[in-house]
Amino acid sequence: MRSAIGCALAACIPLGGCAPTTEGERAQFLGAPAMERTLANAGMKSAVGEKAWPREEWWRAFRSHELDRIVDKALRDNQNLRKAEDTLREADAVVQVAGARLLPELQATAGMRQSRNPLHGVVASYNPAQGGLEKTMAFINPLNLTWELDFWGKNRALLDAAIGESAAQEAELEQARLLITSGVARAYLRGYAAARQLEAASAARSEERRGGKEG
Repeated sequence: MRSAIGCALAACIPLGGCAPTTEGERAQFLGAPAMERTLANAGMKSAVGEKAWPREEWWRAFRSHELDRIVDKALRDNQNLRKAEDTLREADAVVQVAGARLLPELQATAGMRQSRNPLHGVVASYNPAQGGLEKTMAFINPLNLTWELDFWGKNRALLDAAIGESAAQEAELEQARLLITSGVARAYLRGYAAARQLEAASAARSEERRGGKEG
């Protein structure tokens, strides 16, 4: 009986590598790209036969609604991923601020101020009729156009640095997403393979028992 169970387990080992997919398509885990790939071309489509980053929502190639639900929940509830998203939004805001320094700036100010002269004070001593009076003043400044010419490239360097930081944060976010999704998918596939192996072992044992009764 042990030998029969062992043969059944050996026959089911290939199930650990994949889950049911559509005919002609098989999802697989891809290794990290070569270190010489840069941020500029990491997201571009690679040539035929060359390894590339997994596409977005790569786990849906397994055609498993249960796996999709588990991965979606893991991405939605992960606090570290939320923090990485907030950091990326902050970096993008810095890029916008740095880029604004290279453009002309148009300003206009307006306001209103209200004051009241004291009944007894310097103003009332010179002109008693002004004592206790309230005054309302409104003011407006005309449009003011300014443009800082970046002769020495300081603002351009700040913008380039901000863009680089934003790209780095985006890469860290994608790395975090890949680690979460690959970990969840790997655990799911191992559980799937173990369940199929257990079913095969149970079937082999039932067959062994049936053969013993017939003998």
